[in-house]
Amino acid sequence: SAKKVLIVEGDKRSATSMEKALQGAGFETRLATDGFSAGALASTFGPNVMTFDVGMKGIDGASAIKLMRDDARLGLAKIIAVTSASTSKKKKEKLRAAGADEVLTRPLRGADLVERITDLTC
Repeated sequence: SAKKVLIVEGDKRSATSMEKALQGAGFETRLATDGFSAGALASTFGPNVMTFDVGMKGIDGASAIKLMRDDARLGLAKIIAVTSASTSKKKKEKLRAAGADEVLTRPLRGADLVERITDLTC
């Protein structure tokens, strides 16, 4: 069965291109545009991997990832934090320490995203 990816992304254009790339590679996807809908979808959809836009308004990336790690509904889902190009090395380390399995920097190429997710779900 297809691996499931929950895309949590505040930017509509990024979300659409990520979704296209992943669906094209055979992944089943769902899209959440804020943390609240992400939590609801996580429990009903049961993703294998979640991409998480840590630059979304009103969200502290590291604390949000920590909360997700502690959320039983997410089980063992892999979390990929998506950061802006200007994100410091220190902040990326903080995201990893909070529980991100991978930290990817914008601009994201669809092929790179597919490759990372494929590696994480093997």
